[in-house]
Amino acid sequence: MRAVHLILALSLWGCASGPKLPGPVRLTGFDGFPTNFAEGDLLAVARFKVNHASSSECRVDLIEAKRVIPIWVTTGLTKDAVPSQTTLITREHMDMRLYLPDGTALMPIADLDGMVDSLSSTPKQYVSGRLFGGEALQQFSTERDAPNNGYVFFQIPANQDIAVRGRTVSHTVGDAIRSFDLNEALVSFNITVDGKPHAVMVGVQ
Repeated sequence: MRAVHLILALSLWGCASGPKLPGPVRLTGFDGFPTNFAEGDLLAVARFKVNHASSSECRVDLIEAKRVIPIWVTTGLTKDAVPSQTTLITREHMDMRLYLPDGTALMPIADLDGMVDSLSSTPKQYVSGRLFGGEALQQFSTERDAPNNGYVFFQIPANQDIAVRGRTVSHTVGDAIRSFDLNEALVSFNITVDGKPHAVMVGVQ
């Protein structure tokens, strides 16, 4: 069912974006997906931190250096919900995807440990202390050091000509160049909370 909804949403985006023409084309007419997910007691948001490279704690453009798109994901429970003791946030079992507006699906980087280890000391410390997952599901909070907050690094495939400048993504296929904003992208993942499955789909802020 999630796949059907996603295909329909991306199809509607394509219809609103105008004809597919060769050459540089700026696709417009779509305001993005809802940027706040709420279902039962579960909440989620996804953000692209455009200025991560200029942070004194990072000092490296991870998009250019490692061909990954860093998305800051926050999930958690409503303030009145009882924190889950049975739900552990694990990236490996969440089937996470970043869907670009042209339908391209990016997966989390396969060798995350290798990427982190290849960084110099300052960005390595910055990234390793801010990875999403590995904790029991707690109440929702967007505070940086709160549980259930962290980066997911979506890999740009080597065979895809995708460039990111600021919040603008350019995807070249043959003679066609498509340009769009990351706030038109969609993050999806699965999570089961106390036996109840949730298919999370949330627009990037």
